[in-house]
Amino acid sequence: MLSILTSMISALAVGAFARTEPVTIDFQLSSFLNLYFSARTGTADSLPKRVLDTGAAISADGRGLVSGAAVDSRAVTANSPENFRELCGSLPETIQQGGKDVLAKKLALSFADALCSLTPSQLEGFTKNSTGTLTKVKSELESTFFRHPNLILDVMVRLGMGAQPLNIKVVLVQNAPLPGAITYRTQRDGTICVVSTSKISGSDLVETVLHEAIHALDVGQPGKLNHL
Repeated sequence: MLSILTSMISALAVGAFARTEPVTIDFQLSSFLNLYFSARTGTADSLPKRVLDTGAAISADGRGLVSGAAVDSRAVTANSPENFRELCGSLPETIQQGGKDVLAKKLALSFADALCSLTPSQLEGFTKNSTGTLTKVKSELESTFFRHPNLILDVMVRLGMGAQPLNIKVVLVQNAPLPGAITYRTQRDGTICVVSTSKISGSDLVETVLHEAIHALDVGQPGKLNHL
């Protein structure tokens, strides 16, 4: 699959550049982000109704009460519900959505408060049920990209992309908003790729990671998303 994918992308070649260092992917697990996105997508039945209800108000596709993009950009740099709540303090009181003002900060803080209300036993139970599977997927992906250290670089050459950061942060979670893999620009001008592992696996998952990695690199190009 990897050779097929590389061959397909080579048809898009628009130039090349010289580079000797491989571009690497830093696969990470985050118990908070796995909790956050599971709650936000309503895919964790074990969580209390308050958490699921307030999470449902944060919708990436605009059908919720407030768009998820602004809230997610805080979440992806948080390491705990309490840290997330603190970061939500920088949200504007209202945002324009669908031609009307939406209480962005209030809704985000309600979700954060619900997450903060989870007891240690609830958090432990949720984490215990998900850690094993995610750890296994992380190990498999690390092995694949270790065996193909120049895979991303090869794609970048064929796409004519310029010099880029050497390390791409990819956080693996059980579930994420549609389409299941999203690259976020953080408030510190960095990028974080969030990839869901519940519905795709094997070579399809590798292709998804590669796709999001190129999005992350593309953010650093002049302009925005020039190559994908």
